[in-house]
Amino acid sequence: MKKITYLLAGALSISLASAQNMSDAIRLSDTEYIGTARASGMGGAMNGLGIDPQSVHINPANLANLKNNYFSFTPYFGFNSSFGNNYSFINTKSQFSIGNIYLSFGSSEKTKFYMSLNRTNDYQNYLTHNYSGSLLDTWTNQANGLGFPSSDQLRNNYPFDSYLAYQTYLINPDSANGTYTPVSGDVANQNYSLEEKGNQYTTSFGSATKINDFLSVGWGLNMKTYSYKSTKSYAESNNDASSDMSYFNVEETERSTGTGFSLKLGAVIKPTKKLRHSFSYETGSFYWMSDNWSGKINSYFDDANYEYEMNGSFNYYAITPARYSIGNGFVLSKNLAFNLDYQYVDFRSTKFISQSSAYDLGSRNDLINDELNGVHHVNFGFESRINNAYFRGGYGVNTAVMKDESKTSKNNYGFGVGFNHANSRFDLGFVNIIRHGLIDTPAAAGSTEETARKINEMKLLATWTFKL
Repeated sequence: MKKITYLLAGALSISLASAQNMSDAIRLSDTEYIGTARASGMGGAMNGLGIDPQSVHINPANLANLKNNYFSFTPYFGFNSSFGNNYSFINTKSQFSIGNIYLSFGSSEKTKFYMSLNRTNDYQNYLTHNYSGSLLDTWTNQANGLGFPSSDQLRNNYPFDSYLAYQTYLINPDSANGTYTPVSGDVANQNYSLEEKGNQYTTSFGSATKINDFLSVGWGLNMKTYSYKSTKSYAESNNDASSDMSYFNVEETERSTGTGFSLKLGAVIKPTKKLRHSFSYETGSFYWMSDNWSGKINSYFDDANYEYEMNGSFNYYAITPARYSIGNGFVLSKNLAFNLDYQYVDFRSTKFISQSSAYDLGSRNDLINDELNGVHHVNFGFESRINNAYFRGGYGVNTAVMKDESKTSKNNYGFGVGFNHANSRFDLGFVNIIRHGLIDTPAAAGSTEETARKINEMKLLATWTFKL
């Protein structure tokens, strides 16, 4: 059969809303501690001390307490690993990216301005997994769940699932019995693979003013970009001698892009030379979003091959949660400092809004509110100095994003070193972000099973900082 491609733009609310789910809400709303090598080496705990360009990204008021203007640049190498439950699969993917670019200028005594670029999320992952069920069962159950639907009814209800299977002769109507039947009752091997790519960046501009030795205030305007692509591939081979189908492949691709903005306000209080308290608030981010996705099936029979593809697109808005951050820095001496940061983000307030009045995403938002949590982030870090060398370490932990705490968790640790020169500094940092989650794979009887998944995101960062 000749490949046929349809463009579904602004049609079929079931399909168009399929991408606006809890996974998208978590991915869009969550952020990671990448930034500079110094901050990452302290496990992301830099807000209270306010001694690094990354602390300005967290709280603009920290800018007022940096004695000089700086330019800094941070590239990093990332190595991500995905692990299945009981290590049933182990997959890896690497990357080279920019974590931070920073520039400050203005009066060293009163008001300063800054511009910065920060990478705040990575989506570079890859995994493969053998699953226990068959997509033939899933598609057959979808079709029969509608009674005995026509091809148009299949297209209207399951355009990227059983409709594609019907067009490639993997499920067929049995008029005599009024049901759909699979082309084979037995499959020998099943394999699932998922490749993820993408990132989030925040470009900021703002200023800070030192009111006096006790109080500094600042603001920042954040422009954000979001890019995500996932490619899911399924392969099943036939072990049924009575069927002339050899095997089939399924590929599902989702591309999501967005542009947004938020406003950040901050204040720093220094009651003594050894204590620093940082308070910042970032409004929820408002995004203009666009999703494009496709589903394609290739089926291979003894005497013919078939291919069919469907494409869809949907434009919408997204609102991510506000962030409340508190930092506490303790400078015990010129050679030792500690930092304790806290942040709260209510993931339940993530909202998706359709740009078309024909489609209401309220049920998606209700599900997000029911299934997600308000999340508490705690990070602790230290820095010690020996002559011109600095040694750092830190740890961070988040409470579960989902109310079923067994499904999601996240923590990170880091360590690093740094070297000061007269007008420059060089830092190396390592951070490992550990996330636990679940993926859905086909199971017996046309259902899905949740497979545990652990992701290690290891990043080695190098930062060059120059006084201006």
